[in-house]
Amino acid sequence: MSVMMVIGGSCATIFGKLMGQDILMDSGKLVPFKHPMVMNLLMFLGEAFLLVIYKMMQLKDPIIAETQSAKEMNPCWFMLPASFDLCGSFLNFTGLLVISASSY
Repeated sequence: MSVMMVIGGSCATIFGKLMGQDILMDSGKLVPFKHPMVMNLLMFLGEAFLLVIYKMMQLKDPIIAETQSAKEMNPCWFMLPASFDLCGSFLNFTGLLVISASSY
């Protein structure tokens, strides 16, 4: 599992750095693509996809659904940690844009 985490983190760093490189427009002009919010959005879409898979598992197994319904929480409890994660991820991708991937 540790090896997979290292490989996954390395791939995320490399792809994040590649997404921050210059892109070629139709006019043949290189334009810098430095939008950490786009990278942040892609990361959160991936996390949201995992929630969809979890909900599908709940529908498939009634025992899991029954156990989770007894432990329902107010979603507002997740707002503060989610906002901290959003800020941290934004700063993380911003830092990745201004330094080399090997230094990161």
